[in-house]
Amino acid sequence: MNNRKKRHDLSAQLDRITAELDGSDRVEEKTQRTSLLSALKNYKASRFRLGQALTSYKEVCRVEGVWLAASKAIAREIGRSQRTVFRILSDYERVADTPEPVLAAMKGEGYDPAALKNEPLLNEVTSAIAVDSTPQQVRGLVRSTAARLKQAKAKKYSSDAGTRSSEDDRIISGLRQDIRKRLANVPDPDRKWYLLQEAICQESFEVWGDKEKWTAEFTPPWDGGTPAGQQDQKMAVAA
Repeated sequence: MNNRKKRHDLSAQLDRITAELDGSDRVEEKTQRTSLLSALKNYKASRFRLGQALTSYKEVCRVEGVWLAASKAIAREIGRSQRTVFRILSDYERVADTPEPVLAAMKGEGYDPAALKNEPLLNEVTSAIAVDSTPQQVRGLVRSTAARLKQAKAKKYSSDAGTRSSEDDRIISGLRQDIRKRLANVPDPDRKWYLLQEAICQESFEVWGDKEKWTAEFTPPWDGGTPAGQQDQKMAVAA
């Protein structure tokens, strides 16, 4: 079933669920339903937009029982639980009072304001902007703050490397084996680096939503005695 057919089915369900609304509420429900269906088209790209649409739709479905039934239908549409729909609403409400210039700058730079992972960025930018900041200045502040937070996180992970958990080492070992397998037939070391960097960049953009340029510093262990290396050797022997 394609997305257009699914949205049509959801609209029909909402039509039945909200049948008891009348007058201006009925007219407003149809308007807000259009916005909701539009936000659902690519809801993973903007938790903020979907939360905003859900908030408006919930308001018009305030008749007892209507919103609960509607939220269940919406949850089925996106393949999530009703609790997830409520969390999306809560995430939007958490940031709804953020100054509009910050929201616009965050969205303009590719950061979903409602995504929990972006909360530190949103809070820092909100605290740092001046009353007379221009939109360009706020976007610049988002970029510079995001880069600084990313560097700080990278340093933290680097400093914590000596105290990694065994689970972290298992993940690293598995990634190393995957990399080795994929690059086994690429003899040129420079091309290996290019392919690895390109894969990481594409993954970080398409899956994690990163758009900022970042630089990684690598210091290969000189003795090969890292826990991940030892785990890698054990897995190789076991195989």
